[in-house]
Amino acid sequence: MNRSALKNLLKKPEKAQQIELSDDDRATIQKLEILVQAVERVYPSMKGLMWRSFVQGIFVGLGTTVGLTIVFGTLTYALTQLKVVPGLGELIEKSKVERIIPRKDLNPQRF
Repeated sequence: MNRSALKNLLKKPEKAQQIELSDDDRATIQKLEILVQAVERVYPSMKGLMWRSFVQGIFVGLGTTVGLTIVFGTLTYALTQLKVVPGLGELIEKSKVERIIPRKDLNPQRF
């Protein structure tokens, strides 16, 4: 709802369309008008709002990914050092990726 629509609600209607608003209703309408003005000041255009939301989404996703990686990495490291879960250290050793530089003992035709 924009300002003109709110102002039309506050205007006195013609006699055929008399609507009685209570003081609470008028106060609510005035508060809504203040809220609309505040939102229009913060987000003057829809393009700016969409851009800000897009960038915010990127940073939330990036922060979540980095944070969870740190937490799960630390937890995995701690569990392997404490040897709480049997076989976890061996499983992690098996899942490590070979280095890109081939070792001399490997058959060079495989690469």
